[in-house]
Amino acid sequence: MNKINALPKTDIHCHLEACFRHQTLIEIGERVGLPVPEDVDTFKRDYLVAEPKENLEEMIAGFDRVRALWFDPEAITRLTKEAVEDAAAQNVRLVELRYSPDFIQNDRDISFEVIHGAILDGISSANADIAVGLIGIIRRTLPLPEAQKVADFITANADTFVGMDLADQELDYPGREFAQLFRKAKEQGLGITIHAGEISVEESRVNVRDAIEQMAADRIGHGLHIVNDPDLIQLVIDNNITLELCPTSNLLTGSIPVIEDHPIKRLIEAGVKTTINTDDPSLFAIDWNSEYALAETTLGLTSADIDQCIENAKTASFVNSESITKAWGA
Repeated sequence: MNKINALPKTDIHCHLEACFRHQTLIEIGERVGLPVPEDVDTFKRDYLVAEPKENLEEMIAGFDRVRALWFDPEAITRLTKEAVEDAAAQNVRLVELRYSPDFIQNDRDISFEVIHGAILDGISSANADIAVGLIGIIRRTLPLPEAQKVADFITANADTFVGMDLADQELDYPGREFAQLFRKAKEQGLGITIHAGEISVEESRVNVRDAIEQMAADRIGHGLHIVNDPDLIQLVIDNNITLELCPTSNLLTGSIPVIEDHPIKRLIEAGVKTTINTDDPSLFAIDWNSEYALAETTLGLTSADIDQCIENAKTASFVNSESITKAWGA
């Protein structure tokens, strides 16, 4: 484990809203009148997803209690600052934090601009030698006019976002309906990553193809279930697509039945560019060191495999290369 701790790491698939410290949530809850249990077991039961769920929908429901505590600029700035510092403390040198403006807004009287400004304040105030990029998320479940508002905000702030993502429920919400929004974002210079291929059904694999062919995707969030589709694997390779793989997440959301079934090693052997990521570290009661250790001890990745995953992330990152080079020299 000491070797993993010392390894300069990357995470290019990490949801900001799922990064938090228990004690911080307690303190925010006390301040805003949303009490958070101090007892660790109760907190774990009510706020975390530490055991496998039947499906992704159940896991997403676990976000709701936590997002209520991204309550105001003070809370948002503190949570963001700590997320960056916690990653850096585990020798993560490159992290891309993605968030959904409307998810944090949560029908409250706080604007996208105020939310984004508070997040930027958190990043700038972090005492950490780390390259950080922000990815804006559009939720598949939004009606197209609402998704357009979020996309317009992200593209209008292309100087402080590095990319745009489509997330939330894959089933019954095909990505192709949002294709125009993503092509426009690509024209504005934003990197494109799409959650797809997370579920073991045909519709999920179709979402991967649509992400590449219709939505200008540079990367696929998850994408693990292309593993048994040789044509889709070839499409990913031919288009130089990098997969953002999140092994523990795939277990806890029910995407795979047991962790030993995770296909990251098979995808590497097939020639797919893979990366190792946490997805929702605090929500899943994991961290960066534990996820990299899992890749080595349980998923069969060699040191060379892990090093290659890190290089893949650095190359595929939407963060500018100068910032990455500077962080690696820290």
